[in-house]
Amino acid sequence: RLSPYRGIGASYTAFAAECFMDELAEQAGRDPLDFRMDLVQENPRGKHLLEKVAEMSDWYNRDHRALGLSFAGYSSSMAAGVAEVEVDPDSGEIQIKKFWAAIDAGMIVTPDNALNQIEGGIIFGISMALTEKIDIENGEVVQNNYWDYEITRAAQVPEIEIYVAEVDAPPVGVGEVGTPMVPSAIANAFYAAQGKRLRHMPFTPDRVTQALEG
Repeated sequence: RLSPYRGIGASYTAFAAECFMDELAEQAGRDPLDFRMDLVQENPRGKHLLEKVAEMSDWYNRDHRALGLSFAGYSSSMAAGVAEVEVDPDSGEIQIKKFWAAIDAGMIVTPDNALNQIEGGIIFGISMALTEKIDIENGEVVQNNYWDYEITRAAQVPEIEIYVAEVDAPPVGVGEVGTPMVPSAIANAFYAAQGKRLRHMPFTPDRVTQALEG
């Protein structure tokens, strides 16, 4: 899917990379967080984000909760995210219960605006992961407005908790970094819930049902 949206390029490559990272961790017999922590030893700012989002989500106490982790970024900004999901195996619907995010975008000039941008990016990522889809028929796009191009509505937005690191470094932007971590965090949480991998976005009920039956 190529289009003008937040985190372009990074959003779909991070989906593949961070889902694969979880698979590597499983093959190594490692916790997904511990596995990533070993890989960021020379990136103290990234390590701090992973530690913070683990603390926020109570990562190591996830019995009876389906949590998924992702670490991604855009340009020079970095983000770690954890999604908590519930899956209805009968309908194939994924519900996002909560999303935690830890962001490093250098010095934050306008904190309230930064939080708004990050929250919007996360919602954009949820929408991209669960519903947004373009169909082509006879060389034309079928969808032409929001009544047939489904996005995440306000009533569907989960609780979102955001931490923004305070660092003595140049500002590098928050408008894109909230999005790339989201789809892989949701997909990894789905695996935690159902033991099945989602390979294609969006995670529509049909695709979820196919994954559960596969």
